[in-house]
Amino acid sequence: MANWAKLKMGCPACVAQGDEAGPATMWVHASCGGKMKISDLAELKCTSCDTQSHIQNWRWGCPKHGDPTKQDYYRPTNASAIAAQISVAAAITPTMGKKWLMKFLDNLGEW
Repeated sequence: MANWAKLKMGCPACVAQGDEAGPATMWVHASCGGKMKISDLAELKCTSCDTQSHIQNWRWGCPKHGDPTKQDYYRPTNASAIAAQISVAAAITPTMGKKWLMKFLDNLGEW
């Protein structure tokens, strides 16, 4: 059974490109505006429309990417950038913790 937490972190797509992640932000689903959650199974889920998938299937958009109407606004990331951002988030989020983080990293995989 998955343990879910609110998704609050800097932009992993920026980190994957070698840029600063920016401030930790509550992420929302671009399709419907619902708040996003992350599980220790390395899945993301929208709390509004219930869209759910492994984290590697998602793209990331933040203000540093420029115009949201441009095709390259939503960008991919990689496992290393996600792991770095989630490690920071886990350190400040009481619902995560070490066990949650270790299970997340196991389920994240290499990609």
